[in-house]
This record gives sequence, structure tokens and C-alpha cells, in this order.
Amino acid sequence: MANTLQDKMNKIYEEKVVKNMNKMVRRAALSTLTGVAFETPVDTGQARANWNTAINEPDLTEYNASNPNSAADEAINRGLIAVSAFKTEDTIRITNNMPYIGELNNGSSQQIPEGFVERSVQAAIAELNEFKRRLDQLD
Repeated sequence: MANTLQDKMNKIYEEKVVKNMNKMVRRAALSTLTGVAFETPVDTGQARANWNTAINEPDLTEYNASNPNSAADEAINRGLIAVSAFKTEDTIRITNNMPYIGELNNGSSQQIPEGFVERSVQAAIAELNEFKRRLDQLD
């Protein structure tokens, strides 16, 4: 019998649980990417433009910033495309291969205090914790 109770349960699980879990992972990744892209100090826009998002393997592509003012948006738009391919068994990789990104995160620019990467990750974790808190209230 093709429509067993187990088949129905699997379908519901896939449609509700897995779909929502994947949505939350995508949301956390995009929140992190948005945070790091917009918090990265900007001069030429290269560091902002080179926040790369990929599934499972890091994207080591080096992008040229067409405009320092839109460099973060360009990185986020590429990230949206990459994250849309995420499946449960995948890992989302957010990287920046500019050799000086670590120095910027350590506070070498006067534009923003050190630790913008860590703050962006913490903000995404806070979003996930809030989601979990709301789920816990349903119990």
C-alpha cells in the first residue's frame, strides 16, 4: 500500500519540520552575511564585496567592487542565491578571502570597533535562540 501511515508521517515531517528547519538555517546564514557585509569597514569596497557564501565548500572567488557603496549589497545578493540551494545535509560557508579581513576585524580601521564578525554571528545566534524560545512556549 503506497499511502501508509508512515508515508503520511514522512511527508508531513518533510513539509513542516525539515522545510522550517532549513528556512531557519538560511535565515541565520543571511543574517550573519548581512551583518558582516554591512559592518565591514569600507574604503574601496573590496573587503565588503568579497564576503562569499557557498554550500559545503568555501567560495574563493575574488570579486572587484564595482562601487564601494553597493559592495555589501552585491555580496548579499550573491549569498541569497547560494543559500537558496541549502538542504539539511549541507553546510553553509561564509568566507572572505581578502588577506586583510582579519586585521579589519581586529580593529585596524577607525570606522568600526574590533569584532564585527563575532558580533554578526552572535546576532544570528540570538535570532535562532529567540525562535527556539517561541517554539518552547508551544510545549
